[in-house]
Amino acid sequence: GGHADDVASLSYPQKNARVWVPACSTGEEAYSIAILLLEQVAAEALPSAIQVFATDIDERSLSKARTGIYTENNLKGISKERMQRFFSKVDNQHWQVNGQLREVITFARQNLISDAPFSKLDLICCRNLLIYLEPEMQARLLRLFHFSLRSGGYLFLGPSESAGREEKLFEVISKKWRIFRRLDTARARVEVPITSIEQQRRMSVLQLDRPSSAPVAYKDLMQRLVLDECSPAAVLINHKYEIVAALGPLENYLQFPTGELTKDLLAMARLGLRTRIRAAVNQAHQETKAVVDRDAKVKRNGTFYACSISVKPLADPKEAAGMLLVTFQDLDPTVRSPTPVDGMPANEDLVQIIQHLEQELRSTREDLQSSEQEYESSAAELKASNEEVMSMNEELQSANEELETSKEELQSLNEELTTLNNQLQEKLEELDRSNSDLTNLMNISDLATLFLDTELRIKRFTPPLARLLS
Repeated sequence: GGHADDVASLSYPQKNARVWVPACSTGEEAYSIAILLLEQVAAEALPSAIQVFATDIDERSLSKARTGIYTENNLKGISKERMQRFFSKVDNQHWQVNGQLREVITFARQNLISDAPFSKLDLICCRNLLIYLEPEMQARLLRLFHFSLRSGGYLFLGPSESAGREEKLFEVISKKWRIFRRLDTARARVEVPITSIEQQRRMSVLQLDRPSSAPVAYKDLMQRLVLDECSPAAVLINHKYEIVAALGPLENYLQFPTGELTKDLLAMARLGLRTRIRAAVNQAHQETKAVVDRDAKVKRNGTFYACSISVKPLADPKEAAGMLLVTFQDLDPTVRSPTPVDGMPANEDLVQIIQHLEQELRSTREDLQSSEQEYESSAAELKASNEEVMSMNEELQSANEELETSKEELQSLNEELTTLNNQLQEKLEELDRSNSDLTNLMNISDLATLFLDTELRIKRFTPPLARLLS
């Protein structure tokens, strides 16, 4: 925007300038920041090591931002000099950012409340986003921004936003333009992701952008209540077993660590489920169809519960291709296999424990066998790839030898052409001397002489002939 020129006066490190524009929408704010940085670099002759990271959760907005085509109405606040320097005209109504401006910006999809942030930033420009969030979420985001900024980095907020209760983390630089600087004297407790899995589950069910003044949507309310009451525990994972979405009472099947956060499903799985999950996921990958394991048992509160594990590969939409939906559900909550803590277990209980351990061992062996098969397959593929690389290397070496031979031939031909050129140059000089001698002879001759070709056209004549003929 036009009032953003104050950002150009901020002091950036000489070696590099890293900027993050979260919730960038269609890219106007990111391009404005990049223009100011490029102008400042050119004005002060600084090294042009500029990186602007622009992120948003909406892929359609990011696609428009990457294209960088805007109407004249969007660009009416930009001066003619900036238009000529940073934009090129597409047609009578549209302009597109040029390559110099586009190269310094990296657009990427990011969920600000669940994905990892950038770090060691000089400036974060997050304008008109905090006003749509609850105070607690605002405070968590501000702590996240404090963590992402370098020592002395700047935070640029919207006209209706402020540091709020987290003022101890930032120093006010411009109250009018909402520019703050990171304070190193305070340390913020950062949570990544900034919402718990349970909060994300609730947020996935409720519409965050619904106005608070809107009437109650009874259909949505009923769906939320039914999901909370009847939905099974489920997680959506990628090929690295990382949880990208969660739903239902997962605490019955997963243990959430109190220390360092993790998204690894296997690391959080309760006793009895880890090998079962891995085996079901491997089978679903190999067969590319849904797999259900009804013989699993999960241990919680010192008791084993019979449960089922369902793994379903996703193919639609295309963005979710390769992910898997893992669902957990108790088969019969009333049936359990008690394992007394004190004293020796009963014979029946001991038999059940032995059977469970045998199942675990069998699953582990199947998992190991699957891993060995994958290893052998990968080794064969690597061997084939190595042979292809060796073959390509030999072909390239042969081609290189042919090029060397061609180079020698061209060099020999060039020498011959140079020799011929020298001979032609000598002949040309000889002809030039002969022509000069003939011209001088004709100029000093008193005889009227006329030179004709076979068709009686005049080729040469001596000066005395001009007195005889017109």
